[in-house]
Amino acid sequence: MVPDTSQTDLDRDGVGDLCDNCPNVNNTDQNDTDVDGVGDVCDTGNDQDADGIQDDRDNCPSVANSNQHDADADGIGDLCDRDADNDGILNENDNCWIVPNPNQKNKDNDSRGDACDNDNDGDNVPDIYDNSDNNSKIFVTDFSVNEHVAFDIKPKTNERKAVWIITDSGKEVREVYNSPASCMLGEHRLNGFDFEGTFFVGDPVDFVVDYDFVGIVFAFQVSMPI
Repeated sequence: MVPDTSQTDLDRDGVGDLCDNCPNVNNTDQNDTDVDGVGDVCDTGNDQDADGIQDDRDNCPSVANSNQHDADADGIGDLCDRDADNDGILNENDNCWIVPNPNQKNKDNDSRGDACDNDNDGDNVPDIYDNSDNNSKIFVTDFSVNEHVAFDIKPKTNERKAVWIITDSGKEVREVYNSPASCMLGEHRLNGFDFEGTFFVGDPVDFVVDYDFVGIVFAFQVSMPI
């Protein structure tokens, strides 16, 4: 669910612009075959920087920035904005490049200014607890919003479809059946990160000995329409 106080619907397809995968083209069905967030009727597949964001929706079309972070909300992504936080200090000279601090105060004379010393992205979550300290919009793992992708186009007739259960406020993911090859994708897009977690394989309730594979996908994109 996406809060939409404006209730605008430019293409008059009954889907509000904030959650419409083709806000300028009427597509009531919202079909998105390649699960890239762009509806089939307006999916060009053009992505010159190969970051998974279609060029006409990319705030840095020539520089890969899958997270699309834009600290000063000027429509230009941080990685191609010479003054990402719009504080009058160019990024290469700014000791808090995505947190506005025109005075550049730095009491301890380290590499970071006081404004971002323990909170690099200015989201009020200390870096030690922030799972994305370069992105003020993401600070905790959350798979509550997700997409399912089936890889096995011809599953056996007796195989059950994958069923994903999300618990612990989006932090824990379980696939409960021995099912055809599939993947569950979260909505967060990150440029780069370190991963730490626990992986459990095998459930006595539904355990079948076979030759499947299991793993964690850190990057997934389909740049061309299917």
